Amino acid sequence: MKRLFAIYIFLTLFCAHRGLAQTESCMNVIQELTNNPENYRGEELPAFILSNKDKFDMSNEIDLYMYNLYLGISYHAMGKYNQALPYLQIVTKFIDQYEEEMDLAKKLVDIYVETATMGAEAIAKRYGMALLNTSAVLENS
Repeated sequence: MKRLFAIYIFLTLFCAHRGLAQTESCMNVIQELTNNPENYRGEELPAFILSNKDKFDMSNEIDLYMYNLYLGISYHAMGKYNQALPYLQIVTKFIDQYEEEMDLAKKLVDIYVETATMGAEAIAKRYGMALLNTSAVLENS
């Protein structure tokens, strides 16, 4: 979970720092995958991404990252490691290229986790553990 937060914050910082964002057409493709995951299982996922390659602006680093990430993960999940490798190498190169931002994202996640822990501890001391349990139940429902 901590690693996912770091990747999310990394991408957010990268977009803000570089002034880049996904193109609208790329977001539409990703939105389609998110809204209808049952339609894109197995071979359908890479076929869908490849058929929509023109919707990804390959000169936009975020679009390029998302295109390669989705293809690499989908081929890897199907056990087609040789097909996944070139896409995942591009993703790794992208992350390595902006390692400083990733380090900053990890520090921010550590601060976030520490702050949340201290806040939970303060609530428990002031109001008792029952409030924390009630909050957890409400959050999960």
